[in-house]
Parts: sequence; structure tokens; C-alpha cells
Amino acid sequence: KEIMSITQVFFRIWKAISLPLLVATLLLSYFNLPDQVAMSFKEDGNADQLINKQFFFYWSVAIIMLVNVLMGAFGRSLKKVLIKVLPKNLNWSRTPIQTGKLAEGWVNGLTAILNTFMILSLIALNKANATDDQHLSFNFNWLLILALMIFMLILFYFPIKLLYTKPSEEA
Repeated sequence: KEIMSITQVFFRIWKAISLPLLVATLLLSYFNLPDQVAMSFKEDGNADQLINKQFFFYWSVAIIMLVNVLMGAFGRSLKKVLIKVLPKNLNWSRTPIQTGKLAEGWVNGLTAILNTFMILSLIALNKANATDDQHLSFNFNWLLILALMIFMLILFYFPIKLLYTKPSEEA
């Protein structure tokens, strides 16, 4: 019987929801964006760099696929390699199944935050391109800072959990 922590379940559900939402956001953005998409903005909020909508769409699809495929490959590799490289005196090295589940949950969390950041970036880009003059009227810097903070929390969650906690006895 496998026991999953609430964090692992949360990360798994978040990842499962984030990818379809990301695809839906990209498709909606594609239909709403003008033929020339403003990608960069000057200090005054006016568009600085425009690219073709199709170019933007196909590059976005490639980036989404690349991130999700690479994160999946990283997760599978991590589960296989982790138990071999953990120091033997670490409690988690004695429970390979639980350690693999912890690693899987962590990679799911990283993938979910990356997908969520891409969703929010697409929404921000769509908002900036919503007007005819493609003027950035809202400062989205807080989004970058928030996403980075959440990413850092998830990034350090795994090593801290490995080093400072013990696996549950129930597995």
C-alpha cells in the first residue's frame, strides 16, 4: 500500500490541471491576439518589438512541449538515480519507494509552477495586446517576483525534506 503525502497529491493535481489550462490559454490567446504580437515594451508602455502571431504560437507550443517533456524525463531519471546517490546514513535512502514518490511529487510541483507561470505570462501578453495601440498599461513585474518566489520554495522543498525529515513508517 502506497502512502502519498498531501503535498505530493497537491503537486500531482496541480500539474494535471496546469497543462490543459496552459494549452487552453494558448489557444484562446492565439484567437485573441492581433496578427502582429507585441512582445517587448518601452518604459512608457508602448510596444517595442512585434512578432508574427503564427511564429509566436509555434514557438510557444515548442517551449511548452520542451518544458513538459524535459521535466518528465528529469523526473523519471531522478527516481532511478536518486536512491543510488543518497548517502546511506540518510533516512530516505532506506525507503526507495517513498523516496521515489517524494522525487516524483517534487518534479510535479516544479512542472506545475512552470506551467502556471507560462499561463500567467500568456494572460499578461494577451492583456497587453488587447488594445489597438498594444500599450502596456499595467505593471506585471509583481508576477515575475511572485512566480520566482514560489519556484524557489518548491525548488528547495525537496532537498530540505530529504535532509531534515524522516519517511513515514506506514509504507
